[in-house]
Amino acid sequence: MTWKAYKVEHEEEMANVAKETLTLDQLHCRMGHASMQVIRDLVSQGMVTGIYLEYTPTVTPFFCKSCIYGKATHKSIPKLRQGECTTVFGGEVHSNLWGKSPVESKGGKNYMDTYIDDKTSLTHVYFL
Repeated sequence: MTWKAYKVEHEEEMANVAKETLTLDQLHCRMGHASMQVIRDLVSQGMVTGIYLEYTPTVTPFFCKSCIYGKATHKSIPKLRQGECTTVFGGEVHSNLWGKSPVESKGGKNYMDTYIDDKTSLTHVYFL
């Protein structure tokens, strides 16, 4: 941020008030990614003080990568199992390998392997 972006004004209630000039994009990020119309309304109604909005022509539509990722959805995992559980212990075993861990365990392990029995949900965890 440059020093030119600040204006110091003297008001009766306050000794020094710094006013900053920001673009709508910068204020959008600082205000927690609120919508553009809400930000414009807050500034125009005087609910946000110390900010001057810099005029930028809207040639291209506004794009915020963080807002796109935040609104992304994924397909939910079904709560009911499709298919029957096995009726025999050890008839079906599910396994999952996880790693490499960003932090090494006390024993110097970086990976974790799990085995879950389908009938009893008996779980074994092995650190590798």
